[in-house]
Amino acid sequence: MLYAPINPADLLAVNAATAERTEAGNSIGAEGVGVVEQVGVAVSLVRPGDRVLPLSRGNWASHRVVDEADVVVVPTDIDLV
Repeated sequence: MLYAPINPADLLAVNAATAERTEAGNSIGAEGVGVVEQVGVAVSLVRPGDRVLPLSRGNWASHRVVDEADVVVVPTDIDLV
């Protein structure tokens, strides 16, 4: 993960002010941009080096493993912030 800002929904989870509580050990983070480091043999939509926006929570982490269907490629000319 290259950038993972704080979303108001993340603050709700941190403060346990939401009905959908985060289980212990699960990373939160509703937004973020990462770079693909490795892909599996069946992956065809993304390549190592691509910047991607994961569509699932868990972006407050240094690394993630996600399905290629759960990311959107981010053009390199778009500012991460």
